[in-house]
Amino acid sequence: MATYQTRVANPRYVGAVTRTASATTITRQPESQSIALGGSATFTVVAGCSPIPLNYQWRFNGTNLVEAVNSAIILTNVQVAQAGTYTVFVTNTSGSVLSSNAVLTVLDPCITDQPRSQPVAVGTPATFSVGAVGTAPLAYFWRKDGVVLADGGM
Repeated sequence: MATYQTRVANPRYVGAVTRTASATTITRQPESQSIALGGSATFTVVAGCSPIPLNYQWRFNGTNLVEAVNSAIILTNVQVAQAGTYTVFVTNTSGSVLSSNAVLTVLDPCITDQPRSQPVAVGTPATFSVGAVGTAPLAYFWRKDGVVLADGGM
């Protein structure tokens, strides 16, 4: 905590005016996330101190991100190259603080729609589907009771 004192210029008024400034603190750290390839991620920090305003600088793997100077950073159409560690440096005239690490994990490939159970009569075919995203080409291997099925499901 910093304390500033100002002496009054008029000798009839003896004393000091004290103004206290609190250190910059982070009250909510950015949180790690796992996002499917092509998805969106938002990192947010909540900081407090006096005096304001606060200044923010987001970093990716220790390097400042150009124009990432708000309390939140939004990443859209996330790619594998964006996986890594994000931090934010918060400053004001009272000091500065670096956030804890928030790790972005990009899931590649990622299942977006799971196969669903279905009732069928004996001897009737069942059709299962799955949704997935990832770097092409994707390969699919279906299993029944842990055993890989041949093409055609037999």
